[in-house]
Amino acid sequence: MNVPASTLHRAIAAIAEYLENEFSTELFSFMDGGTTLDICSIALAQCRQDPHWQTLAREYESLGGSISCNDDNEWEVA
Repeated sequence: MNVPASTLHRAIAAIAEYLENEFSTELFSFMDGGTTLDICSIALAQCRQDPHWQTLAREYESLGGSISCNDDNEWEVA
């Protein structure tokens, strides 16, 4: 996918800001230059209930980002 880096960076920044306001930074991290968000399953479950998060996540994933949960049996490898 050919996406301008600035567009992806804005999506990463928006998700990071949301998560920093809601959770301890120990519960999530960005990997692979920001293209993968690793987040604990409890935090992700809470996020999924928030329409604002849903919009942020949809945008991030549409730009090639992926969200993983290494402590969740439902984690999928892209």
